[in-house]
Amino acid sequence: MNAKHLLLAAAALATASATADITVQSVSEKDGSPWSATFVAGGKVRTENFKGDAAFVLWQVGATAMTTVVPARKTYMVMDAAQIQAQLKQAADQMKQVEQQLAGLPPQMREMMKKQMPGMGAGKPLIEMKLTKTGKTMSKAGFTCQVVDLAITGLPMAGPMGQEFCVVDPAKLDIPASDLATLKAMAEFAKQMTKDIGQVVGGMPDVFEMGGWPVWTRDKRTGDAWVFKAVDKGAVSADKFQVPAGYKQEKMPGMPGGR
Repeated sequence: MNAKHLLLAAAALATASATADITVQSVSEKDGSPWSATFVAGGKVRTENFKGDAAFVLWQVGATAMTTVVPARKTYMVMDAAQIQAQLKQAADQMKQVEQQLAGLPPQMREMMKKQMPGMGAGKPLIEMKLTKTGKTMSKAGFTCQVVDLAITGLPMAGPMGQEFCVVDPAKLDIPASDLATLKAMAEFAKQMTKDIGQVVGGMPDVFEMGGWPVWTRDKRTGDAWVFKAVDKGAVSADKFQVPAGYKQEKMPGMPGGR
């Protein structure tokens, strides 16, 4: 963890005592069923997805790890920042080795490999993420919002990849500034934790780079869309930020080719 992150965490911790408990809820645009929720209380965060591979992530200001919990399997995994950084550096070093090997291939084979993996051998990440503020607006969840596009390109994929968002100023959602500070600290922690991923995935954004909070999101691959429902300021139970009793810890997997 670098000095910048320590300062940010300390600043967020100083405001944690002033935070109001909040739950930000999103629902399926198609049928209104619960889609996701973000809980914030006292410098702690839980982000939860109720669809697909339902899981939730736990973090708190000043922590050096995030915890991912999968209720269906009754398991959890502690994602330690130092370990992830070491694995990402290893993956980046392996990428350089592969590019060196690619340079020694016959031209025809080299071109074929580049078509399959455009970033390979070009000094670019294998997977590229590009965030674009389109300048367009839509009306979603009762708000006039700004459209932001996230395109994902690189490895051969079936159909378009990425997401489309419509964002608004968080103040319009009545999310307290102190809770936003906690969420920004979490986003900064995640960015610092994955700072060496640039050789593999380029341009990875976070929600605060979009210029607002998403009140509508659409997955380009599946077509699924979900919308903001409400900010509930009721008290959040302390057990929301704990791994349930009886869950088994899983080890964090290593990067491909790692030991």
